[in-house]
Amino acid sequence: MFTIKKTLKNIPYNKATILLFLLVSFSFPALVKIVVPLFIVVAFFQFYQVLRNKITIDYLLETYFYLLVYSLIFFRSIHTLILVFNLIFYFYYTLKSKERFKISALKNEFLIFFFFCLIVVNQLTFQPYLKTIDTYLYLLFYPLLFFLIKKSKILFTIENALKTFIVSVLTATLFLFFINLFQDNLTLKTNTFFAEPLGLTHVYFGLSLGVAFGFVLILLEKETYLINKISTYFLLAIFLILLIYIGARTSFVATFIILGVFLFKKIPLVFYKKITLLTILSFVFLTISFKTIPRVKQDLFFIKKVYISVTTNDTQDLVQNSWRNIYQRFLVTKYSINEIKENLLLGIGNHNTKRILGGKIHKEGYLYFEAINPHNQYLHVLLGMGLFSFLYFLVMMGNFFKMPSSHMYFLFFFILIMFTESVLVRVKGISIFFLFVLILSLKKSPLHD
Repeated sequence: MFTIKKTLKNIPYNKATILLFLLVSFSFPALVKIVVPLFIVVAFFQFYQVLRNKITIDYLLETYFYLLVYSLIFFRSIHTLILVFNLIFYFYYTLKSKERFKISALKNEFLIFFFFCLIVVNQLTFQPYLKTIDTYLYLLFYPLLFFLIKKSKILFTIENALKTFIVSVLTATLFLFFINLFQDNLTLKTNTFFAEPLGLTHVYFGLSLGVAFGFVLILLEKETYLINKISTYFLLAIFLILLIYIGARTSFVATFIILGVFLFKKIPLVFYKKITLLTILSFVFLTISFKTIPRVKQDLFFIKKVYISVTTNDTQDLVQNSWRNIYQRFLVTKYSINEIKENLLLGIGNHNTKRILGGKIHKEGYLYFEAINPHNQYLHVLLGMGLFSFLYFLVMMGNFFKMPSSHMYFLFFFILIMFTESVLVRVKGISIFFLFVLILSLKKSPLHD
C-alpha cells in the first residue's frame, strides 16, 4: 500500500481507489470473471461520486491513468476495460471543459494512428478480411486517449508511471511465486511455465521483466529510486535472476546489453579501460549464464546442428527435427525471405504470415514443423505488409528515438527484442510498447532532460 500511495502522491486518499488496485492485482485468468464485474461496479460508483461532487474529475482521471499502466502485465480483459473507462472519463471531461488544443503536440499519436490505418488497409486487401483487427484496435485507442489527455492538460509524471509498472511487475511476480509454490511447480531448474497462471508465456513475462529493468535504469540515471538506492540495485538483480529462471533468453540478452550501455555511461574511467572492464564482465556473466541456463546451452548446440545440416545438405535431419525451436526458427526465417522476394511490394497480409508460411513449409516435406510467425518483427512487417509499410515502420521507430536520451533503454530493449520475436502482433506487446512510447514522450516531466 505504501508504494501505491507514494506512486499516486498528490491524489486525495480514497478507499475505492485502493480496492481497484487490489482487484487488478487479482486479475488472473482463473479469477477474472469475478474481478471484472466488481471492477465495473466500483468504477461506476466513483463516476457517480464525480457527478455528486464527492471527488474531483481530475482525481478520477489521474487514478485511472495509473490503473491503466498498472494493469498492463495482468489479464488482457482488465486492461482493456480500464482503457475503455479512461476513454469514457476523458470524453466526459473534454465535453465539459472545451479546452483549446494544438494539433502539433500529437506527432507520435499521429504516427501510431497512421500505422493502424496501414494495417487496416492491409487487412482489407487480403482475405480473410479484418481477421485480427481487434488486436490492432489498441493502435487506435492509445493515440485517441493521449489526444484527450493532452487536450485536458492533465499530464502525469513519467516517474510515477514507470514506478507504477515496476510495482505491478513485482506484485505479479510475488503472486506467481506463491501460486507456483502452492501448485508444487517451483523447481531449481529453468521454469518456462512460471507465468502461466497469469496467462503469459515466458516470452511476454520476460518482456515485462526486461521493460521494468529498463525503467529502473531510467530512474537511476535521474538518481530517483523506488524506495532507496540499495533496494533499487537489489531489484535489478531480482529481475535478472527471474529472466534466467523463466528461460526468457532474448529478453535476458537484451536486458544484459542495456545494462552494459548503462554501466558504460556511468563508470568513471577512460574509454579503453571501460571497454576492457565491460568485456571481462560480459565474458564472466555470459559464461555463468551458459552454465546456469540449460536452454542457452541447448540452443547453441542445435544452432551448430542446423548449420552442419544446411552446409552438408542433410535434409533428413532438418525434416526429422523440424519441430525443435531452433529448426523452426531457421525454417520460418528461410521461407519468410523467399516469400518477401516474391511479394515485396504488398506482402501477403499481416494476418496470413503464420498460415501461409506453415502451409509452404509443410508442403516441402517438413511434416513435424509447427506453424509459427516469422519471430522477427522487421521480417513480419515486411512480409505481411510490404515494402512501403516496412519503410514507414522504420521511419516511425526512428521518430520515437527523438525522445530524451535517458529513455533510450526502453526503446533499445525493444529494438533488440524485435530481432527474434514478433512482439507487435499480440496485444501484450502492442500495449506495453506503444503506451510507453506515448508516456515517455510526454512533456513537463521531472524525468525529462
